[in-house]
Amino acid sequence: MKSIKAAFSVAAATHFGSGSFWLLLFVIAILDDAERRDEQRRKCKRLAKPQVVPVGKPPAGPRPF
Repeated sequence: MKSIKAAFSVAAATHFGSGSFWLLLFVIAILDDAERRDEQRRKCKRLAKPQVVPVGKPPAGPRPF
């Protein structure tokens, strides 16, 4: 995740209301969830069986109907 320390510090220090502070927390939660989903998707792709693609000539012999 990208460094957001400066923006987070400014939002936490301002006294205009805590809206921007909670908005940043909400954004961090969304980004964290997106990263977790991407990791799960990559893990599923690694564990999935690769499709077998026949290479070369088909086997000799009678063909099924």
